Amino acid sequence: MSIKAIVVGAGAAGTSAAFRLKEAGCDVRVLERDGHVGGRTISKYHNGFIMDLGAGLMPSTYKAVYRLMDDAGLKDMLEPMTSPTAIYRDGRYHYIEATNMFGSMLKSKVVSLMSKLKLAPAVIQGLRMWKQLDFENLGRAAAYDNPNESLAAYSRRVLNKEILDYLITPMQKIMYVMSPEDASIVDLFWTTKNLFADDAYCVRGGMGRIVDLISQQLNVSLNTEVLSVTEVGNQVEVRMRNPDGSETTDTVDICVIATPGNIVPQIDRGLSDAGKEFFSKINYSMLADTHVQLKSRPDERAVMVLIPDEVDKDLCALLIDHNKGSDRAPPGKGAVTIYLDDAWCRKNWQLSDEQISKVAIARAERVMPGIADLVESYHVQRWEFAATVSHPGSWGDVAKFASRLDLKRRVQLAGDYFSLACVNTAVTSGELVAKRLIENYVH
Repeated sequence: MSIKAIVVGAGAAGTSAAFRLKEAGCDVRVLERDGHVGGRTISKYHNGFIMDLGAGLMPSTYKAVYRLMDDAGLKDMLEPMTSPTAIYRDGRYHYIEATNMFGSMLKSKVVSLMSKLKLAPAVIQGLRMWKQLDFENLGRAAAYDNPNESLAAYSRRVLNKEILDYLITPMQKIMYVMSPEDASIVDLFWTTKNLFADDAYCVRGGMGRIVDLISQQLNVSLNTEVLSVTEVGNQVEVRMRNPDGSETTDTVDICVIATPGNIVPQIDRGLSDAGKEFFSKINYSMLADTHVQLKSRPDERAVMVLIPDEVDKDLCALLIDHNKGSDRAPPGKGAVTIYLDDAWCRKNWQLSDEQISKVAIARAERVMPGIADLVESYHVQRWEFAATVSHPGSWGDVAKFASRLDLKRRVQLAGDYFSLACVNTAVTSGELVAKRLIENYVH
């Protein structure tokens, strides 16, 4: 008789956990409260354009995602991405080549030679931290996370203002939609190790296709909201609200809760007081991104343009989608995504999509002149809970939480709150808890 399992949440963490449990012979059902799978890894299709509404790029360090795609028969969907990233300064783009990030960074004039020399202490510290900077549990780097010093303060003390303004701040804005004034020191080193790789890939058909196609191999119930998960003896009772509004309870052997962190305390009836305290401290950035379809393609080779605060404090970055993947726009046409900052979103969340798009396109026009005249259509995507964000000392909180987890529980937690938020962190977490449950209750 096979082990019965329920996975709560059909995002990257939930689908990876469910896939591995099914692979081990479990009878798995995935419950998703939304009407679609993917969570923050979804794609939208319109008139031949493919818009990645959440996660969009995959560096070569995303080993868990590539492993999952390979095992699910999806590896042929990968397309190498060779376009550079650019940082906008003094009215021009400074390029960082995708196939030689560190080398091109050293050659770039985005910061001075003196500033580059000032990076030496950070390089040394990064090497000391190297083994602790992972996707599984970033709490392992807690010893380097000074609760009394933000990433910005560290940059001013150890590096200099130019590095903070033109390297660290733009990177922090696009990766986590937040200011380094509020972030942990660890963010800088984790990002440098795991995202500044010499290879990156785009997914043909859109990033959302990964979860879509894996979900097709699973038993997924959409529009099904989980109300509570309770361990009762050697079983787990999962109470849910079905699409027709009725409430039912399913009893299974094991369960994975793979929801955003703010949802976990609402449904996990066995969550410890320490767990409740941990989740109460989790903060999320807010993000509004405007996906713009263009009549023709701007003459620009970069895939991403990072924006320093000195240029525009409210504009995080431009992602030039037609340079990311060959199928992102019809032949001859272009596609650009414009990201607005967390602070701006919090002040202007009540604006209509039309108003947000006008602001976004006007801001983009400042760094890519002529784009406003090329607009054919647009889609505004709002993320009230875009990404978990750090604060000075937050990785100490993660370390404490992770050390107190009951690894023998029939209910395990998966999510991107164990490390910095990205699709590979989510998949890593899903695989880890599936392995734990398989070892304890399946094999």
